[in-house]
Amino acid sequence: MDGSPGDDRPRFRRLANLATSCFDSCFEGLETEYVGKVNTALWSRPRNQAYTVVPEQNDRDDTIVTVGRALDPTELLDRGDDEVLAALLDIHLDALRQLAQQRGWSSEPFSRAADCVRRGGWEAQASIPEKVNRFSKDLVAWAGGLIDASGGRIYLAVRDQSSGVELQRVEQDVPADWHGLRAALHKVAWIDARTVELQPRQRAGVDLGPRLQINLFA
Repeated sequence: MDGSPGDDRPRFRRLANLATSCFDSCFEGLETEYVGKVNTALWSRPRNQAYTVVPEQNDRDDTIVTVGRALDPTELLDRGDDEVLAALLDIHLDALRQLAQQRGWSSEPFSRAADCVRRGGWEAQASIPEKVNRFSKDLVAWAGGLIDASGGRIYLAVRDQSSGVELQRVEQDVPADWHGLRAALHKVAWIDARTVELQPRQRAGVDLGPRLQINLFA
């Protein structure tokens, strides 16, 4: 968003990330013919059109689209966090509906995602399936994460299957971004009979999130 007061930019980024992360966590998907990412640009000064929809520069395959609209940043940010989040969700939904109308897509998946966010509050959760220790069948590990108003966190935990008692847990803060959270929660792997690791996705051999490890009885 251009024109926002300098002191409010970190707050705007935090709330915008939370709103879009909650939306993405609820979004069930839509066939869009190449478009995989939508940016919303908020202008501080009115333009000739209420909305504009343009492909990203140098994106010949039309995979990234920007939807722009005018908005008074001071008016938006001169509210409490919950009100700003609600307004950002409405702005996000309106932008996607404009794009859907132009491209001939159904807008229903976007509306359902927004309703899901409103029902669930400003929180996005993710988890991955439990992994039984192949060396010691009575141990099972699992991992999950959360994004909310205070930031993002992931955890790795181990419990004893026979008693149901949680034996150990480690946690770490991560950026409050849904796709980053999903990349961090890639796979739980038992390294040996007493060591388990949460392994993130990689890109070009680089981890896209932290590696959490539990070494039992160490």
